[in-house]
Amino acid sequence: MKKTIACLMLAVTFLSCKTKEETVPVPDGYVTAEAKGQWLYGTFSMTYFWGYDGSYIGNAFELSVAFNFMENGEYDNTL
Repeated sequence: MKKTIACLMLAVTFLSCKTKEETVPVPDGYVTAEAKGQWLYGTFSMTYFWGYDGSYIGNAFELSVAFNFMENGEYDNTL
């Protein structure tokens, strides 16, 4: 019984191993195909503040960032 369990554990160990995938190095100053393009991140508030006189004061909290990563490693954040 112990030999059977040991053999099963050994088989599971060998079957769960993965081979190392070859990766192509990216030259300095260039971005990978997965990172290229427009990226947006941010939050917005669903709470609005109004003054006692009925004037709109603003949101409670807002934060957002937008980037456009180009293949040559440069980016533009004026989207």
